[in-house]
Amino acid sequence: MKDNSFATAKIRASQRAWMAYRDAYVEAMYPAKDKAAEYGSIYPLSFALLHAQLTRRQVSALPDLLAQYQKQASEKH
Repeated sequence: MKDNSFATAKIRASQRAWMAYRDAYVEAMYPAKDKAAEYGSIYPLSFALLHAQLTRRQVSALPDLLAQYQKQASEKH
């Protein structure tokens, strides 16, 4: 995709939107202002595990996004 600046921009925009979603999702899962007091010492681990789980899901979805652009590129040729 490096040769397709339009596709690269769209992919980057989708990733920025996904990161905002990820952060909002994690915050919704752990909404307390004082997270240490509310969730205890396990909170950092819980946060990290949820963050990693969401990231793994997104990483597994990226090939579909790239495949779509490759399909469109091959149809043009």
